Amino acid sequence: MKKTNRILYAVIALLCVAIVLCAVLIPLYFAGIIGSGLEPAPAKEQTVEDPIKGKEFKAVSAKSLPKGQYADFSVIYKEKEYSIKVYLLTDYAPKTVENFIRYAQAGLYNGTVFYRADITYYKETGEPSSAYLQGGSYVTDKDGNLVRKTPDPYYGKIKGEFFANDKDSKNVVSFTGGVLGMVRDENDYDSADTEFFFLPYAHPSYNGYYAAFGVTVESDDNSELYSFAKAIKEANGAYPVLLKSVKVYSRN
Repeated sequence: MKKTNRILYAVIALLCVAIVLCAVLIPLYFAGIIGSGLEPAPAKEQTVEDPIKGKEFKAVSAKSLPKGQYADFSVIYKEKEYSIKVYLLTDYAPKTVENFIRYAQAGLYNGTVFYRADITYYKETGEPSSAYLQGGSYVTDKDGNLVRKTPDPYYGKIKGEFFANDKDSKNVVSFTGGVLGMVRDENDYDSADTEFFFLPYAHPSYNGYYAAFGVTVESDDNSELYSFAKAIKEANGAYPVLLKSVKVYSRN
């Protein structure tokens, strides 16, 4: 009997202790004083600042043939030769211009093809609203397949000279019609090397996100660039526009 009583007293004591603990701890839990670590903290809102916010871009013209460096693109299309004269924007993208000149003088671009193009049109009028024409170091083999020429020497990737990549960039050139820009990987600002593109029409969404490094002298009339882009777009995998040569020179 005595042993049974001792067990009963112990059980009653434990129940009393449990009741006291519950009476103390439960209010503290709901008050948030204890137990807050059992649930993940709410995620903080992250805001991404626009890297080109507040930046002003300007159209650059080369009609007056200012002093500086130029590149003459000799293009063959439908057995006719065209000359695209480009003023190189050394003051705005010096490393990009230097990189381009080295490859041009090494003959990398001679005999290559423009291999990519796209055009968008206004729904209301059917007129072209934007377009680009891409070229660089690709040629076609005997079966018409694209093959990239191996640059010799190869100078590697270059730093992207634009505001999204460098807040101190001097590249305030707006991507108006006739601008020559540097191709890069979409998610890598420092991935440009040999490839470039022309814009027959303005593309302001590129401002601050791509390196503009040249502008055609006849920037108000880029009908030839548009014709080349259209030809490639409609060629169904063929590459009808040949870049015969690129010659770089200075005008003092």
